[in-house]
Amino acid sequence: MKKTILTLAFIYLFINLNGQVLTQGTIVKTGDYQITAYAKPNTDITTTFLNIQFSISISNPEQGETLPDLNIDQNYITNLSWEILTPYALNGRTYWDILGSDNGSSTTTTWTQNIDNPILSISFSNSNISNSLIQINDLTGDNGGNNYQSYWYLSVINGDCNCDPDGDITDYSEKFYGDSYYNGNNSYAETTQQIALPIEFIKFELNKIDNSTALLNWTISENHLIKKYIIERQISNKQWKPLDTIESKNNKESLNSYEYFDRNISSESIKFDAYYRIKAINSDNSFDYSDIKSINFADEYSDNLQIFPNPTNTYFNFNIEEANVDDNLEIYIFNLNGTLVYKNSTKYKKENFISLNNENQRFVDGAYRILIKNTISNKSYYNTLIISH
Repeated sequence: MKKTILTLAFIYLFINLNGQVLTQGTIVKTGDYQITAYAKPNTDITTTFLNIQFSISISNPEQGETLPDLNIDQNYITNLSWEILTPYALNGRTYWDILGSDNGSSTTTTWTQNIDNPILSISFSNSNISNSLIQINDLTGDNGGNNYQSYWYLSVINGDCNCDPDGDITDYSEKFYGDSYYNGNNSYAETTQQIALPIEFIKFELNKIDNSTALLNWTISENHLIKKYIIERQISNKQWKPLDTIESKNNKESLNSYEYFDRNISSESIKFDAYYRIKAINSDNSFDYSDIKSINFADEYSDNLQIFPNPTNTYFNFNIEEANVDDNLEIYIFNLNGTLVYKNSTKYKKENFISLNNENQRFVDGAYRILIKNTISNKSYYNTLIISH
């Protein structure tokens, strides 16, 4: 796509003799997770574009961080179709080459001289990287980078404007502009505000402990510098209601897990499904939501879960009349404070045995709530276990 780069001396001569259309580029933060590439020509033009290409980059992710996905939100050059190439790392940054090619629609675009004219808006998703400054790049000094495509380059259909014979309208002497930019062998312009890359919930689970209590568990990487989490609930299609706020642990060396017990389910609420989500708020006050999970507090299947012997101190057997052999089961045991003291996964068998011999340090005398989830039938079963030594 990219034509051979002319020498700067020749370009200067050509510009001086012909008054050629020349276009610079920049990049601007236009949303919490969005940037927009802009162009600024030195004269008004109405033209059909042949090609536009540029590269954007972020600092290389640290260990444990994942690169974001790039999504095209808005194409302002309607006769161009866009391709985002596989990212590559070079000199401490990760680059995405973005190529626009004429799709044959023959539509024209009008740009006004000396102002920002939008090219393409791009958003970031599915990453656990913290806030980042985004650059638009031209890597002429590195021969176009690993893909040989990391250039700022614009061309139009021949004859549409006062261009060079190949329709090239790139300003090679001053490729980029903006509040933070550099023009040289490897030119760039940079967002002046950090982009808060979207928060990725690695896990979000919702379990019903009894007919008035729900347990929420979630896990997330803290590389976002998250300030806090807000637990929200919705019942019967009413507005989302904030239940509580949990401060972030902000341990960047590992994944961080959280739990929250909702013990405020009213008798009226249990007639309906209850929906939950987690709102994670970043240090710059941008935020993301988890997926939405739901449970029905009116459903109760404890009559179908038998446990024996009960009371016990070393083991118990259980039976679920509705379960089929080899159904996948998740077993949870909670104390009366709602603390999870045992968790295990197993398959349903003709005889089902749970040993407590290695769990004595957790099982003091008292009553415990057993929750067994059948992930095949998506049903939950409850009963009470009594420990007596």
